[in-house]
Amino acid sequence: MKRKDRMVGARVKLLVDPMYKGKRSIVKATQGRRKQESGQKKSLRRVLSACKSLLSRWFSYALEGWRSFRVGRACEVK
Repeated sequence: MKRKDRMVGARVKLLVDPMYKGKRSIVKATQGRRKQESGQKKSLRRVLSACKSLLSRWFSYALEGWRSFRVGRACEVK
C-alpha cells in the first residue's frame, strides 16, 4: 500500500452475526482525516480492502454485536 493511500483515523464499523460463523461484513465506514501530502482523493473502499484481512482477523476474537474500530496509518486496528 502506498504512503499516499493511507488513511488517518478512518472509522470502520463491523457487524458479526453469530449464526453465521466466519462471515463478517463491513457495514459502515466513514472517511477519516487524510494526510496533507495526499494530493488526489483516494476512495475509502480501496483503503478498506487492504485493511479487510487485518480487521476480520482481529474481529474474529470478539463476541457478537457492534464494535467500533479506528484504522491507523498502517491499517492496524487500535
